[in-house]
Amino acid sequence: MLVCAVESDCLALVLVMSCFVAALELQQLRAALEEQRVAAAQQVEARERELAEAKVALQRQAAALEEQRIAAREEAEARELAEAQAAQQHAVAVEEQRIAARAEAEAREARERQARERNPEQALARCTLSCVLPVSYTHLTLPTIYSV
Repeated sequence: MLVCAVESDCLALVLVMSCFVAALELQQLRAALEEQRVAAAQQVEARERELAEAKVALQRQAAALEEQRIAAREEAEARELAEAQAAQQHAVAVEEQRIAARAEAEAREARERQARERNPEQALARCTLSCVLPVSYTHLTLPTIYSV
């Protein structure tokens, strides 16, 4: 019986040791799981920070692209305005040239007219040439020919 009691005590000791080892292993597993949970949480937080930073970077890029689009539109509008102004200035210059040419022609005609009016011999010659027209006398002579 003593052997049994010793065996029984040995068995109990083995059981206690087994439970103790199991408890230690369980505690180590819990610690490992907690470390894994903490590491996973840290990875999630790091990923969320990366995503937030990427979102901010994309928003900055979108803002920069919008500014470039606005600047390009303003530049195009300014270029169109400059072209329209240049076309208008060209049209004004062409009209001014046409008016100047007409005024020059009118001034030349006025000078020629004044020159003609100052020279009375030429004016008389023009008057004589333009006033003297050939006249046909056939209408005067025909009735006398038939009456004879």
